[in-house]
Amino acid sequence: KGGRHIAIAEIRALGEVLSLASHQGGWRVVVLHPAQAMNVAAANALLKTLEEPPGNVLLVLVSHQPGRLLPTVLSRCRKVAVALPEWQSAVDWLRQQGQAEPEALLREAGGAPLVALEYADAERLSRRERFVDVLAAPSAAELSSLGQEFQNRLDEAWGWLTRWAHDLLRVRNQDEARYFPEHAGALGKLAQAASLSGLLQLEEELRQAGRWLRHPLNGQLLLESWLLRYGEVTRAK
Repeated sequence: KGGRHIAIAEIRALGEVLSLASHQGGWRVVVLHPAQAMNVAAANALLKTLEEPPGNVLLVLVSHQPGRLLPTVLSRCRKVAVALPEWQSAVDWLRQQGQAEPEALLREAGGAPLVALEYADAERLSRRERFVDVLAAPSAAELSSLGQEFQNRLDEAWGWLTRWAHDLLRVRNQDEARYFPEHAGALGKLAQAASLSGLLQLEEELRQAGRWLRHPLNGQLLLESWLLRYGEVTRAK
C-alpha cells in the first residue's frame, strides 16, 4: 500500500511456499494486489511460476492499471475485465463505510470503490493535501521540497501530479476539472498561464513516466525531474 512495492524477495518466498505440497490436497489461490506494485525484478521472477504453476495453484493478479505491468507478464495471463459499479451505488456504499466525502475519493480512484476506501487513510489524505497545495501555488523552492518529502512515495506523487496535469488540460480546454474540482480557481489561473502545447507535452511525459515506477531508480531525482518540468510549464516563480 502507499508507496510500497512488491519486491523480488517476496516473489521468491512465494515460489518456495508454492513448491511445497498442500497438506489437504486442495486448490491454493494466490492473489497479488495491486499487481502493478511489482518492480521489474519481482515481475521477472514471477514469470517462471506463471509459465509453469504448480498443480492445483491459481494465481490471480489484480490491477486497476494493467498498462503498468510488464508485457511479458500480461502475455502469460488470461485477462478478465471487471466492470466498475454504478457511480451512485459506489457513493452510497462509501458513505455507509463512514466516508464523509465519498465523491472526492471515488473520483481519484477512477470510480473503483475499494480503491477509494484505501485512499481514505487519514495519513494519505494529509499527504495528498500537502502535495496538491504546492501544485496549486507552485514555487521552485516548494516543488523542490516535495521531491525530498515524497521520494519514497513515487506512486502517490506520480498519481496526484498526473491527475492534476490532466485537470489543467481539461480546464485549459474550457472543460470542468475531473479530479480536483475543489481547486477550480487555482487550476484556472495556472491553465491560462500555461501554453496548450506545454500542457499536452506535460501530460504525455507524465504518462510515459509511469513505466519508471517499477524501476529501482533514485526516487528523489526522478520526482524532482517531473516537478521541475511542471514548474516550467506553469511558470512557477
